[in-house]
Amino acid sequence: MKIKTSNWTDDDYGQHIEIIIDDSKGGHKSLGFHDGEPEDNALSRNFSDCFSIIDCLKMAYEAGKASEEFTIEEVSPDEI
Repeated sequence: MKIKTSNWTDDDYGQHIEIIIDDSKGGHKSLGFHDGEPEDNALSRNFSDCFSIIDCLKMAYEAGKASEEFTIEEVSPDEI
């Protein structure tokens, strides 16, 4: 299982983080969290990717059961 993360700040919406998860079986998940406007910072707006966390945990659990190597790589926003 390989995880790529990227963090950045922009002038319009503040802090951002993107997390990309790939497993050896071709599974792929992407999560993005953005500061944005305070009124948007709820599970149904900027944090809507929180609803995918359970799927990501399942992917990590299956990768661990299969003894896959676990790597985390910090990448630039251009690579996301």
